[in-house]
Amino acid sequence: MLEAYDMWAAEHDNGSADARFRASAERILKMFFAPGLYENPYLDLGASQSIVTSDDKVTAGYQAQLDSIVMLKNEDRTIKKLPLAAWKNKTVYIPSSKATSFAGPWSGAETTSGPTLSVEVAKKYFKEVRTDTEVKDADGNVVGFQATDLKGVDLVLVGMRSPDNGTNFSKAGMIENAPRHQDVLPAVAAVPALHRRRRQRPPDLHRR
Repeated sequence: MLEAYDMWAAEHDNGSADARFRASAERILKMFFAPGLYENPYLDLGASQSIVTSDDKVTAGYQAQLDSIVMLKNEDRTIKKLPLAAWKNKTVYIPSSKATSFAGPWSGAETTSGPTLSVEVAKKYFKEVRTDTEVKDADGNVVGFQATDLKGVDLVLVGMRSPDNGTNFSKAGMIENAPRHQDVLPAVAAVPALHRRRRQRPPDLHRR
């Protein structure tokens, strides 16, 4: 980036390059910080303000902050580093996910499915690794997943596949509120879970 700036400065005056970079930064920041509450001329400003400042939203947000854990701070060694051997006798559950890509001009949509974290890698660190079983139709296509038995699970790893955290529509690491998952939710809630959420812009709060 700096080398590109120097090349530009050699061809133009610094003022021109600086102004262009500032314009680009302003455009990008406006795109990221435009959640749709005020900049849309067709929105009802009163309705938007009632959503942002409503008592229930303020109370819920404040309570969420009280209940949250800030992982960037580690006062009094609250978060302690454990040796890898400490996990050798643990059982971990890794949910599975199904995603369908967008069709391109020279190829059709591709569907991928499987655990959201490498089971083979996890087996190197945990005593037992459990994941979901694929449910297929008559043609062999994956249409869903059958949750595994979660009794005795010590840790849940959710949506932690890196560098790919699932596509926008893959629901990686998510358990849908479907009848077949009702028996899974209490078990997952009873053990520690690591859940990574990807967000590229503020939420669009006016869409309910």
